[in-house]
This record gives sequence, structure tokens and C-alpha cells, in this order.
Amino acid sequence: MSCYVPVELAKIPPHMEIQSKSATNFICNSTQDYLNMIEKLSALSSKERLQIGKSSRKTVEENFILSIMHTKYDKVYSELSS
Repeated sequence: MSCYVPVELAKIPPHMEIQSKSATNFICNSTQDYLNMIEKLSALSSKERLQIGKSSRKTVEENFILSIMHTKYDKVYSELSS
């Protein structure tokens, strides 16, 4: 996502967290979903894929850069120790 490309996600907790913060839905629940998503993304124009990539990058920048994640972890740890 940070490299401006669309990504496919599995239905597992870490990926669901990413999905919850993303404007696009690329969760695959099965092998068939995965194959369908590859076909769907392959059919897009370069411009459309770049737009999705830019949206993906924005999701990373707003939610998953280290400084933001450290702040969130610090908050969780302080709540646990309270």
C-alpha cells in the first residue's frame, strides 16, 4: 500500500484493521474471491490503478506510519497499566 499499488487482503484480524481504515474494499474470503480480484484489478486502466494506489498510500500515511502507531501503542499500554 505504501508503494502506491492496490493490495488484496485476507479476512484475518490484521487485514480487517487495514480494511476498516481504507476507502477501498479488497478483502478476499476465498481463493475464488482472490482470483476474481486479480481479474478486476487487471482490467483497470493504469490511471485507475494509480488512483487506488494513491488512496492506499493515503491510508498508510494517515494510520500506519511508525510515529502514529507508536502513539496508539503508548495509549493502549497506558490504559492497560491504569
